[in-house]
Amino acid sequence: MLDKRSLTDQTIKELTEMITVKQTYKPGDKLPNELVLAEELGVSRTTLRDAITYLSSINVLERKRGKGTFVIDNEALHDDYGFNDLNFLQVKLKDLYEVRLIVEPEMTAIAARKATDEDLQKIIKYTKLIEASPEEGDFTADMNKKFHNAIALATHNEFIIRLYENISTATVKAFNEESIIQKNDEVLVMSHSMITEMMKCRDAEGAKLAMRLHIKQSIDFYNLKI
Repeated sequence: MLDKRSLTDQTIKELTEMITVKQTYKPGDKLPNELVLAEELGVSRTTLRDAITYLSSINVLERKRGKGTFVIDNEALHDDYGFNDLNFLQVKLKDLYEVRLIVEPEMTAIAARKATDEDLQKIIKYTKLIEASPEEGDFTADMNKKFHNAIALATHNEFIIRLYENISTATVKAFNEESIIQKNDEVLVMSHSMITEMMKCRDAEGAKLAMRLHIKQSIDFYNLKI
């Protein structure tokens, strides 16, 4: 059982992730009332107040008397580290898959170790939707993107998440610009399922190898000649 200090630290971390990573609450947003938010986070109102007090002291949150608690527009929390500049690059699909072959297997291994039960449920949900998707079309492409993004989010590493957002967006853009249709090939569907099974078992090495196999199968399927 976590002691009070550890529980407060965990609550601080979760609130910070909700603001900076998941962006559940954005600058200017008002947080839900204490009762609702404490229940959502599974902590007491006292623990929540301690976490809010700390985040207020470092200019992440601001308490306004009679109005509630608001997220501050703190540039230090939202520094893009140059990521936004990547949006202007014209990148070929094969170049992106070379990057994905480097990044995604390690990303998936981290996610297998750090994913919460909620993270895993989302990954399982998208896996099932991919299995039920038509052979091609916007829905198929969207589910594929959401599956990989869910794995990135499961790392709980803001830098990885923001890096992968750019890789994911650039991949969709490259498919469109090169007039390549994303398809739901049986082999690719099976490799999605294999990744999910490894993650459910918390097998980081197995998940890493499954993702590497999946990316290589995609490279072969789209004949990218890397």
